[in-house]
Amino acid sequence: MAAEEVALKKFSHFFPQHRLARLQASYTLTSAMCAYSSRKAGIERDLSSYGLVANSIKSLCTDLMQEAAQSLVQLVERKSVELGQVIARIISMEMVIDLGIKRFRKDLIDNCLGVLIHDIAGLMGHFRVPYNRLFIEDYQEGSSWMNFQ
Repeated sequence: MAAEEVALKKFSHFFPQHRLARLQASYTLTSAMCAYSSRKAGIERDLSSYGLVANSIKSLCTDLMQEAAQSLVQLVERKSVELGQVIARIISMEMVIDLGIKRFRKDLIDNCLGVLIHDIAGLMGHFRVPYNRLFIEDYQEGSSWMNFQ
């Protein structure tokens, strides 16, 4: 599987299919323009008649980069909002637990905490982190905390 395919597969759960299709189209367009330019360009060639083509390539590449960057910014913003929602619920849980300690109705406290936990689990389901940690052999050397006091 090509590196581009692996990268797109990793982001497929974040981006709608039409955005992925546009990113793939951008990749194909820029590949075509690079191939065309490398065939036509050269120090020994008079490129003055290719001004319109060169400006078109520059303009389209700029548009494609802007569109791709905007997609990434929207992804980061969405993830930031989701993380903020998780943090707000965790902070709220502490307040609910404190209210329970002060003898507020236990059934209402339990129900509220259950709802918050369910919300957090749903929000955290959107955060996918691949787990690729392996056992490290011969870890004793340089890993005694007593050497770092």
